[in-house]
Amino acid sequence: GTEDNYFKTITEALNNTQEGGIIIVTAGTYVEDLSIERSVSIQGPNADIIGNDERVPEADIQGIVTIKASGVEIKGIMLSETSQIYVNSL
Repeated sequence: GTEDNYFKTITEALNNTQEGGIIIVTAGTYVEDLSIERSVSIQGPNADIIGNDERVPEADIQGIVTIKASGVEIKGIMLSETSQIYVNSL
């Protein structure tokens, strides 16, 4: 969401973000399955960290991430070892 529009889950943010939108995810653990059905950018706290530069606390997704759209970007997000990513034919 925006500074005035926070969501409790990434799924809630996805459901309320339009095509081409940006979702900013704060540090924390998100135990949820995501279905990404439109072109969006999901950016965690380390989205602008390059290479081995020092990282800040992570946004960690623990669940299944299914990408059903082209143009999806996921940056600065940690996916736990138990997470899975599926990309449907686009």
